[in-house]
Amino acid sequence: MPQAKLVSLLAVILCLASGAFASATYTYTGHPFTQRDGFFGDRFTEIDISLIFDQSLGPSDGYFYMGGSNYGRLLDWQVSDGVITYGMSGFGALQTGMIVTNPTGQIVLWLFAAGETYSNGMFFQDLSYWGSDQALIGGTGTILDSIGRIDGSPGTWTGPGQTQTPEPGSFALVLGALAVGTAYRRRRARR
Repeated sequence: MPQAKLVSLLAVILCLASGAFASATYTYTGHPFTQRDGFFGDRFTEIDISLIFDQSLGPSDGYFYMGGSNYGRLLDWQVSDGVITYGMSGFGALQTGMIVTNPTGQIVLWLFAAGETYSNGMFFQDLSYWGSDQALIGGTGTILDSIGRIDGSPGTWTGPGQTQTPEPGSFALVLGALAVGTAYRRRRARR
C-alpha cells in the first residue's frame, strides 16, 4: 500500500513540474567606445544591456517592442552607458526594442534604444544594434553635447544557459528522485 501512495505522489509532482518554466535573463556587454567627444564623452564606457523575458527565446524567434507595446514577454530591462542608466523602474523609457535569434537560438540581430527627451530640446539616448553602439547627450548647443560610439565591433550576448533562474520543474524532479531513492533504500532494508 505505501508503494501506491509513493507512485501517486510522484505522478502529481511530475504533472505539476511539466508546466513549469522560468524567466530568462539576457545580457549584452559592448566593447569600449572608440569615439568620445564632448563634456561627458570621456566618461562614457560601453553599452551594457540586461533583459528579463518571461521565458527563453527559442530558435528562429523574435521579440519586438515598438510604440509602447511589449506583448507581455519583456518583464524588466536596463540599458547603461557608464554615465546614465535607463530602466523600467528608473530614468528614461525604452523607445525601440528588437531581438532576433537564428535557428540555433543565438541572438544575431538586435536594436535597443532607450532615452529621455525634454520639451526644452535636451535629450539623452543609448542605442545598440548589431553594427554600432552609441551614447548621446545633446541639447541646444550647450557644453553637455556629448557622444560615445563604437562601430563595426558588436559586443557579446549571454543568455539563459548561463544566467537563467532555477526552474521549479527541476526542483520537483530532484524531489521525485529523492523520494524514489528513499523508497528503494527502505525496500532493501526490509529484505
